[in-house]
Amino acid sequence: MPVARKILTVLIFFFSIYYCYLKITRRQSQQEELQRTRNNNQQQNNRNSAPDDSASRTNPSSKLSLSAFETYIATSHRHSVCLSSSVLVTRVADELVFKPDVLPILTALADSCTLMLVTKCPNHAYEREVLALLTKSGLFEVGLAKHRVLFCTKTKGQSSIVRQIQPDIYIDDDTEVVDALAPFIPRAVLVDCSTPASAANASKVEVSSCFVSFFAPPASCDGRDEVKTQQSRRRPAAAKSSSDL
Repeated sequence: MPVARKILTVLIFFFSIYYCYLKITRRQSQQEELQRTRNNNQQQNNRNSAPDDSASRTNPSSKLSLSAFETYIATSHRHSVCLSSSVLVTRVADELVFKPDVLPILTALADSCTLMLVTKCPNHAYEREVLALLTKSGLFEVGLAKHRVLFCTKTKGQSSIVRQIQPDIYIDDDTEVVDALAPFIPRAVLVDCSTPASAANASKVEVSSCFVSFFAPPASCDGRDEVKTQQSRRRPAAAKSSSDL
């Protein structure tokens, strides 16, 4: 018995060390992915910021004069777009699904932008559900890179991730996250939310009734047909862009 107890103690000791090693390795991997994403975004912004900066200096409202559809989808400029998964998915009959009309817009964004998704996960099972839904939807084949699908467990972690990657635009339905980010990123949008932004950030936060309406094309266009047109027009270029990520 004493020998068996010693062997069990040693096994528990080594298992504890191995478990700690796995946690540290995973943490380092997440930090490396965040840093790589941030560096890529900065390089992309440096390459494309000169025309935008000059336009902003001559006309401060020039960025907002175009619709979100024209700015991020119907354009050759590859913006970095970061979305909270909470504005994209919902649960129906215990199954995680995309909200109505979200997938065509996501597909167009993945094709025309550097798309990033941030998900606040209560557990690993939910993380697997999100990845399975994205895989099933075909977004990874269109242009969404797997290392740009990021996960966290807390609200502060979500705002911290977005601050590190510095996207051109961030969209969420959580007032607390958008409030925390508004002073630090170019464009913060609050959707599907009845709670307004704080008074201090009210002028820095855009508000939209929902994700789909925010990316609606101009009134003269049929949104669904236009998204499909842009998607088919850019399909050959999407493969090249995703391979460069």
